[in-house]
Amino acid sequence: MNNGPNELAEVSAILTQHWDPLGTIARGGFEDEYDTYVPRIARLARSGRTLTLARHLVRLERDMMLLQTKRRRAIAVAKLLISRAAAW
Repeated sequence: MNNGPNELAEVSAILTQHWDPLGTIARGGFEDEYDTYVPRIARLARSGRTLTLARHLVRLERDMMLLQTKRRRAIAVAKLLISRAAAW
């Protein structure tokens, strides 16, 4: 199944509102900051594998953004994304 525009928009919104490891939105940054990650995250959310998705979020924080990771936040966001994926 391909990623639809509504699905991608919802994933992007969840990432900026609930994940935002860079604090971009709090600093008045761009809401599309994480959009390059959205298609893959949407696919992982549809898989229903919470730990796989959470590990991916942690890897993005650690390896791509060079940040200390917040595993609890990653797990919470993964659960939220997976719960919303049922509507896609």
